[in-house]
Amino acid sequence: MNLTLLIPKFLTKPVLWLSNFFNDNNFVLVCRGYDNDWKNYTGLYWKDDKDNNFVDYENFQLWLKF
Repeated sequence: MNLTLLIPKFLTKPVLWLSNFFNDNNFVLVCRGYDNDWKNYTGLYWKDDKDNNFVDYENFQLWLKF
């Protein structure tokens, strides 16, 4: 079963931090607009993106797989 949740921009940091404790196959925070790629979603990861302020990005989603 797959579930997609829309995440408000102010919750991206806490959700991104939570992603450390889950497998990438089951829990992924994604956004549109990463490096100006407006067509595709890009996964965000704590180690790589924790210092990002996410001002220029939009449409954050949490993808969950059970």
